Amino acid sequence: HRDLHSFPTRRSSDLGQLQPGSAIHWDAGVQLADAAAGQPSDGHLAIDVGARPDRIDVDVRMPASPGGNGSLAAELVLAGNRLPLGGLGEALARTSGAIDFDWRFGDLRWLDGVVARAPWLRLDGSGNVVASLRLLQGRLAEGSKVDIPELAVQADVLGDELVGSGHASGGLVASGHASVPRLQVELD
Repeated sequence: HRDLHSFPTRRSSDLGQLQPGSAIHWDAGVQLADAAAGQPSDGHLAIDVGARPDRIDVDVRMPASPGGNGSLAAELVLAGNRLPLGGLGEALARTSGAIDFDWRFGDLRWLDGVVARAPWLRLDGSGNVVASLRLLQGRLAEGSKVDIPELAVQADVLGDELVGSGHASGGLVASGHASVPRLQVELD
C-alpha cells in the first residue's frame, strides 16, 4: 500500500526538494531471515515521510510478529527539505532523532568492533539486542543505550581463555564536557 500526496510542479532548479506538506506513506509486508532457525519470517513495515519548510520527518515502524526477529521504531528528522540524493552519508549527517529496536541476531560477532578497545574480548553466539539510540546530526548522542540480556563471551586474559555466558549493557554517558561510551559485560 503506497500513498503519495501533494507533489506540486516545481522549477528544474528545485528538483530533489520536497514542498512543505508533501507526504509519502509506504505500508507493506516484508520477509526477513529468521536468526534462530535460518527460515524466512513474515513481518510488516510502515514508513511515513512528511516535508516541512525546514525538515523532512521520517517515521519507521516494524512491530514484532509471531516467529519474527524483533521490532523496530524510528522517529527521525532530516535537516532541510532537500532529498538526500548524495547517498547514505549525506542523509546521516543531516539526521537526528530516535531509533528503538529489540532484535534477535543469529550472530553477535559483529559487535566485536564496538568493543575495539578490548581486543581480548569476543562476543559470540546468537542473542537479542535491545537498543534505544539517540542521534544528533548523524552521531550517536548521550542517552543512547544498548542491552544484550544473554550472550556467549570469550575472553583471553593473561594467556588463559575464559568462556562463558553473560549479559552486557552500555551506552553514551556524560563525562565532563563530552559523552563517552560505557560498556559493561558481566559473566553469569
